[in-house]
Amino acid sequence: MRRLKKPGRRRGISSVQVAVVLAVIVVAVIATVNSLGSRASSEMLDTAGRVGDPSTLPARFSKD
Repeated sequence: MRRLKKPGRRRGISSVQVAVVLAVIVVAVIATVNSLGSRASSEMLDTAGRVGDPSTLPARFSKD
């Protein structure tokens, strides 16, 4: 006689599920790093462009 599996009993996640979860995490990390890098780059370029006119720097870095 063969044993039947009990309904609702799980043995764990498959390797495909692990791969999908890891892929989603990797994509999220890459998107976040890319976004932060782009934002930092644009801020640096903006600040570098304003260095030529020192009168704009106090307004740029004020804590208001």
